[in-house]
Amino acid sequence: MKLHDLPQLALGDAPPAGGSTLLRVRHVRKSYTSRSLGDVLRMRPARVSPALRDVSFELQAGRVTALLGPNGAGKTTLINVLCDLCRADGGEVFVAGLPIPEAGLAARRLVGYASTNDRSFHWRLSGRHNLEFFASMQGFGRARARMLADDMLRRFDLSTHADQFFHSYSAGMKKRLGLARAFLHEPPVLLLDEPTNGLDARSTEELLVMVREQIDASNKTVLWATHRTEEIERLCDDVIVLIDGLVHFNGPTEAFLDISRRHMAFTVDVLAPAGDGAGFEALAVEMGLRCGRPGPEGNFDIDGVGDESHLSSVLVRLIGAGARVRQVARHAEPLHHVFSHLASLGGIEPDRQVPR
Repeated sequence: MKLHDLPQLALGDAPPAGGSTLLRVRHVRKSYTSRSLGDVLRMRPARVSPALRDVSFELQAGRVTALLGPNGAGKTTLINVLCDLCRADGGEVFVAGLPIPEAGLAARRLVGYASTNDRSFHWRLSGRHNLEFFASMQGFGRARARMLADDMLRRFDLSTHADQFFHSYSAGMKKRLGLARAFLHEPPVLLLDEPTNGLDARSTEELLVMVREQIDASNKTVLWATHRTEEIERLCDDVIVLIDGLVHFNGPTEAFLDISRRHMAFTVDVLAPAGDGAGFEALAVEMGLRCGRPGPEGNFDIDGVGDESHLSSVLVRLIGAGARVRQVARHAEPLHHVFSHLASLGGIEPDRQVPR
């Protein structure tokens, strides 16, 4: 098949309707070689470290997909391959029908990229001038670049700070400007590498709302690399988990969260019967639970309740012993535990039911 035979999406065209495949990844592989001075002197061969072993998936228009995985899983390498910052050793990548890297600039213009690194911005330029510069790099004329910059500043709530130097921006403002740059040329595919990293809870929530509004209005597809469960729940429609360069989960967010919920932990805040704190602590130990120090009101936090069926029996015994239950808090399993569980399963295909 020749390049001109492939379906193409011109710069500025509207993305396809929901359900259309905007990003297709097939059997992508990438390895890095390294050779120290000691290796050279001892004539040892270079060491090969595989980052991506065999990665395949498809992303649909109008959906946000979380990209998860432990450190070193290959997430950043994958994103760099998808936006043509590095070349894969094998496999195929298609953006709106155009192959990367074969289609060159035409394919790269269909991708918007935002990373945790803000060093690519010009620190002594204003936010407005930064966006105008990046618009000109996409081939837009001066008038069009100015209009696009103003539109993005408005959409990401930066208009009142448009003429401030970038180095004076707060962390949240820098993140919003990074997203504005990714959206600037209206690409159908967005690759966002931990865009909320370093933000507090309030700034993160504001950013998630902005991104969701922009995506719903434009029907783009987004690959959102993150390590935060709350972002998956609030923003993402699907989840891909990379572990050791392989896809170990690819499916709906609810299916992924279902795996996490199976290993929930509970903390029970209880008020012991008056004058019976020691006996109450002994009861907790007898049930195999951890009892924290008494609180200011004589209450205790009981940890170690592993699942809902265990929780029911614990509550029955505590209440039967005369304790008053004040609160039950549920804690999701840490992501690294979920990753270990998925790795032990050997991967879950998109069309398979999540194993019980």
